[in-house]
Amino acid sequence: MISDLHDRHLYQAGEDIILEGQEARHLFIIESGTVEVWKQSEGNKKIIAKLGAGRIFGEMALIDQSPRMASVTAIDNTVCIRVSEIKLREALDACPPFVKALIKILVSNLRTVQK
Repeated sequence: MISDLHDRHLYQAGEDIILEGQEARHLFIIESGTVEVWKQSEGNKKIIAKLGAGRIFGEMALIDQSPRMASVTAIDNTVCIRVSEIKLREALDACPPFVKALIKILVSNLRTVQK
């Protein structure tokens, strides 16, 4: 199923994959490598998470159509499967309305907690 949704991209160690505040066009599934999720806070880099193979990032901004709330940088050479907003919307459209509403509520709650 993932092969129907993606394109693969290699990010070099130290390369920014997404930047806080950017408009979202993709979510990312880490195929190999590691990334660091971080925010700027009072001029300092605050690390939120380190994610490895099989983990997903960048989904929240696609779901609620808000700017990216954090930056993500490859720690080492990292291959990500990029899933477009269109493909995510198609998958969500196949969900029952209750599930779509629940996902939006969960994203909203998580954004509130992260502030």
